[in-house]
Amino acid sequence: MVTEMAGFSKAFIICAQTYTRKLDVEVVSVLSSFGGTIHKMCTDIRLLA
Repeated sequence: MVTEMAGFSKAFIICAQTYTRKLDVEVVSVLSSFGGTIHKMCTDIRLLA
């Protein structure tokens, strides 16, 4: 398979060019959480300076 040649250990079984939107939700959730953490850290540093 192409995914094995590219070095991917997992692949989605899909038809056409669609995939489950759950992956999008998980990625955006992680990025949102990371952004919130960075924002809190920067605010705390600013207030303590």
